[in-house]
Amino acid sequence: MQAEDFLWAAILPPGLAEDFAIKQVEKKDDELEITLEEKNNIPYRTEEQRKKGVISKGFQTIRLNDFPVRGRACIIILKRRVWQVKGEKTLLTNNYEFEASHTKLIKEFGDFLKE
Repeated sequence: MQAEDFLWAAILPPGLAEDFAIKQVEKKDDELEITLEEKNNIPYRTEEQRKKGVISKGFQTIRLNDFPVRGRACIIILKRRVWQVKGEKTLLTNNYEFEASHTKLIKEFGDFLKE
């Protein structure tokens, strides 16, 4: 593992570095915004869907608060892919559990604040 990959894996919540690519990092006075774009891994549910193929429907953007980094609030912006199965209304998205239930917090950060 290269040093940069190791650093991002240490800073980002578990699983994000594997499923998302870092697209932008913006340092502001009081916050750090890390924009991640989901990799193009289509979550086919059936072999029939795989045969039909999919059409990209763009991204859903989610803003989540994570643990502060070096005294700055850390905002993770996830750009999640959405696909539509050709000839159907069915939309496909990957299922992740990064978000704490009913919050806009990364799961580990939400668990930490509960304590």
